[in-house]
Parts: sequence; C-alpha cells; structure tokens
Amino acid sequence: MKVRYNQSGYCGSSRSVRAAQAESLGRYPLTRAVGELAGLARITRRAARSLLEALGPAEWHHTSKHANRTDYYDAAHAAWLLDEATDEELDDETDHVIAFVRAIRARRDAERAAYERALRAAEKARAKREAAERAEAEARRAEAARLVAEREAARQRAAQERDRQIAALIERYRRSPTEGRAQALRQYGLDPAAVLAGG
Repeated sequence: MKVRYNQSGYCGSSRSVRAAQAESLGRYPLTRAVGELAGLARITRRAARSLLEALGPAEWHHTSKHANRTDYYDAAHAAWLLDEATDEELDDETDHVIAFVRAIRARRDAERAAYERALRAAEKARAKREAAERAEAEARRAEAARLVAEREAARQRAAQERDRQIAALIERYRRSPTEGRAQALRQYGLDPAAVLAGG
C-alpha cells in the first residue's frame, strides 16, 4: 500500500493523523522517544533506550508513504516514572521495569551527587583563586605605595641636602668671597651681591 499525499487519515505522507496525535502526547517511534526521554529525564540515551524497551511499545501507528506499522513508545510516561512516581505507583509496573527505574534513579542520583561535589570544589577553587588574586592585587598596591613613599623620602632628603649645601656655601662665601664660590651661588640661582648684603 502506498499513501497519497494528504489522503484521508494521513498528515501529508509521513504519518497518520493518529500518529501525530500520539506524538502530541509524548509518544514517539523508538529512536525519537529515546532522545525525548534522555532530554526530559537528564539521562543517557543508552539508559533511556533500556527503559523504553523494558516498558515496551505503548501503541503502534502507520508511518511513511508505505503505511508501515511503527511501534510508538511513551517517553512522557517513562519520564514520569523516573522523576515523579512513588514506590507505590511503581508497583504497578513489571519487576524488570521497576529494576530499570531504580537503577537509573540511583545512577542519576550518584551523578548528581558527584556533580554537586564537583561544583562545590569548583566554587571553593574559584573562591581561593579570587582570594589569591585579591591578595596579589593588595600586595601590588602596597608595593606601589612603598615605592612612592621611598621616592618621596629620597626627594625630601635630596632637597634637605641641597638646602644644607646652599647654606654652607653662603656661609663660606660670606667669610671668604671668591669667584669660584660666586659662580657656585649663581648655579643655585643666587645673586652673590645679595648674599653679601645679607639677602
């Protein structure tokens, strides 16, 4: 049998109307159901396939232009089993489905715990790195301040030494005014005549 495009009971030529309705309820062919369940329940595709195969197909529908019979799996129900079903509600399932659900839950819980431990370790490492960066920045600021203080102290010492030298030169020039000392006074911007006059 070959389907005509948009023939009665069909959506285009890819699947039947009932198949489209099933997909709106979270039921899909196995490959797509695996992807949907893996995303909904945050599990691996392998675990999703195992659970869906354990549950078995929920229904079948015609698909493709050849009206193939295709099994549809209930990804929404499988996600509910993993995320919300209580132990009492799980009891309605077969033993091997219950075993799959509990195994996947346990693995997911272990992975979540491992993730949370890794996240805490990462946060701790980040806090440690940020503290080290702050300490390093503070050390750089302290070193810069020390250098500024040293330069200022050196500048003050140099100014004091210059003032001392000028005062000694003035005293010597007043005692014995020579041309050499007069020239030295001029180098400091002082007028020898004014120095002798007491200015």
